[in-house]
Amino acid sequence: MAKESIASILLVDDHPVVRKGLAAVIDEQPDLKVCAQAGSYDEAMAALQKHTIDVALVDLRLEEGSGLNLIGDMCSSNPEVAALVFSMHDDKQFAERAIRAGAKGYVMKQEPTATLLEAIRRVRDGEIYVRPDLAPQIMGRIFSDGGALQLSELDCLSDREIEVLQLMAEGMNRREIAAEMGLSVKTIESYRENMKKKLDLRDTVQLAQYAVRAMRASNV
Repeated sequence: MAKESIASILLVDDHPVVRKGLAAVIDEQPDLKVCAQAGSYDEAMAALQKHTIDVALVDLRLEEGSGLNLIGDMCSSNPEVAALVFSMHDDKQFAERAIRAGAKGYVMKQEPTATLLEAIRRVRDGEIYVRPDLAPQIMGRIFSDGGALQLSELDCLSDREIEVLQLMAEGMNRREIAAEMGLSVKTIESYRENMKKKLDLRDTVQLAQYAVRAMRASNV
């Protein structure tokens, strides 16, 4: 295969071991090559300035900065780069948000390697990739009414608040959520207070109940 047909991949994940494993898998492919790696928002933006990137494989949870914020800024400054999210976050909640932010696809880390490689090639070729059974619902909401976004109740929440809500639905308390997200307990409590106001909920018990209902409802 000619050298010019090989797609250049940027890996963005704050776990070096994960990046090493991904690089090993991707570099085995004759048409794909990892040309740069980054563990934070700043490192990723610097890599985009230094290298010619075709596909950026981005984890949503970064030690420094948000993956969704990175995707938005990446697409603004480097619109030729196809961003593909590769995350532990539930795609039923985050795939739509990622695509709205500018991503071309979303793959969960639990998916087989073959699925990841297919997604990389699809977004490299200008397509949008999400799990086939989710595609009609997600794309229908995004492009409903001739392209106008159809908003849901959860759209009043920020991306970080959605993360907190999902972890609450999984049964985590505020200290566990803080440890999982690498934030302070005070910050998590601030997110929860903001969500209660936005959703017009009385207390944390109601918020936890709402979290479970919302995540169940997203299991389309």
